[in-house]
Amino acid sequence: MQQGGLLGMLLPFIILFAVMYFMIIRPQKKRDKLVKDMLSALVKGDKILTIGGIIGKIVSIKDDELLIETGRCNEKSFLSIRRNAVNEVLKAAPDPDDNYDEGSSIPQETEADK
Repeated sequence: MQQGGLLGMLLPFIILFAVMYFMIIRPQKKRDKLVKDMLSALVKGDKILTIGGIIGKIVSIKDDELLIETGRCNEKSFLSIRRNAVNEVLKAAPDPDDNYDEGSSIPQETEADK
């Protein structure tokens, strides 16, 4: 009778841990992996939003430090931020190997095609 009582007492804790793992821990690990992938994929030209709400374009990347350009036209300013201060990428930089015009879905003819 002692073994059944011990299992009966531990079973709710085991079930609670399993539920917490699948509801909290596992999704958090997935989010962490997505953020890590996003931060490692940052390139010059990406338009980003920082955790402080600043929107800017990446001008240069050196190790873990980004130089971003903020402002418009004649009022441009530059900020140096840490890579982990990026909250999201608003617009990825165009791929230089891509021969598509930004406003068109039709491939543009290149010199090699002529």
